[in-house]
Amino acid sequence: MTDKIISLNVSIPHGQDHQITVNITSTTTSDTDRQEGSNIEKNKKINERRIKDCLRYLPQSLWFYGHMSHSDAVGILDNTHVGTFLVRYSSNPDPKYPFSVSLKTRAHSVKSMRVALKDGLFYFRSETVFPNVIQLIQFYVAGRGNRTFADLLTYPRYHTLPSLAHLCRLRINRINWDSSSSGDVMPQLPRKIRDYIDLYPFFV
Repeated sequence: MTDKIISLNVSIPHGQDHQITVNITSTTTSDTDRQEGSNIEKNKKINERRIKDCLRYLPQSLWFYGHMSHSDAVGILDNTHVGTFLVRYSSNPDPKYPFSVSLKTRAHSVKSMRVALKDGLFYFRSETVFPNVIQLIQFYVAGRGNRTFADLLTYPRYHTLPSLAHLCRLRINRINWDSSSSGDVMPQLPRKIRDYIDLYPFFV
């Protein structure tokens, strides 16, 4: 917004003319301001849709613990193997960092790293970005990273024992991931099984 100075001649009683100065604040919004506001709102909605999409799948992963503090995550991971991890909501709510990954490190301590979300894409501290946080996790579980904190991700810490059907689904999805260049194995499966696999199209 901009300030405008306007001079007015005002007649008052006894025929004396006085000049007064009035500060008027213009409420006119520039096209640039409107565009920036529109982009911010647009990105906010995109991020909200991405989080909502993640929450369609995360409960099925069995390693998403929802609302949990770092200290609680330490209690769960303390006696696990190096590379064991879980995903939870970030302890400090922030739309830019909706999730956190807690991991048992090589130093046998448990550390946490927030997952960033910008323009509808999830990432850690690198340029590798994905539209779904599970895709981000499985990228590092598959060993595609560059020796960062996230590259230690190896074993998901399940809060519930996975069913045999779910474990088979994970295996089929991993085969598809590894052999993506040679074709999808899904068409060879019965329709009912394909529908079940589509409910969770990840291998972690």
